[in-house]
Amino acid sequence: MLQNKKSLYQINAYLNQVKESNKNYNARVNNIRLKKLVQTLKNENSKIPKAKELISEYKEVLKQKDKEIENLKKNNQDLYNVIQRLPKIIRKIFLKDLELKLLSK
Repeated sequence: MLQNKKSLYQINAYLNQVKESNKNYNARVNNIRLKKLVQTLKNENSKIPKAKELISEYKEVLKQKDKEIENLKKNNQDLYNVIQRLPKIIRKIFLKDLELKLLSK
């Protein structure tokens, strides 16, 4: 009976040791996974400044495009006004196949 109690105690001690070992193993596995996730996040975060720079450059290009469009509209209006001031006969001779359109704002 004493032998059985000693065996049970040893078995329980061994089971506790195995459980503790499994916890440590699982903790190491989780740490490895977390390290990989942290590295992935660092890599992704390093892309953020580049993306911000690209967005700001894109906004600048859009502003420039809007300025060019306004300039073209102004030039179109000026040209249209000049053509309208020409005598009607000259307009008919030189612009007979062209359709004049004023860009709308």
